[in-house]
Amino acid sequence: GFATLYYVGANSVLPPSGYARLSVGQDAAAVERELPRFDYPAADLTDPPSAPPGSTCRYYLVGWENGLPPVYRLCFAEGRLAAKDRIARE
Repeated sequence: GFATLYYVGANSVLPPSGYARLSVGQDAAAVERELPRFDYPAADLTDPPSAPPGSTCRYYLVGWENGLPPVYRLCFAEGRLAAKDRIARE
């Protein structure tokens, strides 16, 4: 229901200050400490930029709002942060 959707949404926001502290090449365990409780299902991205080869990516909301707020994409490979992107949605 709506309550579950709200809870997951509100707990998948990565504040800009947290995102700013992350740097490519950083150890994944250090990155994890900055991340919200849930990642955001990214099925609604129409044309995301290509991810680094061999990486797995997770998505977080930039802010909790109606409509389609931008998302942050964090990609990990070999235990490190391989890429970080801010992706606008339409």
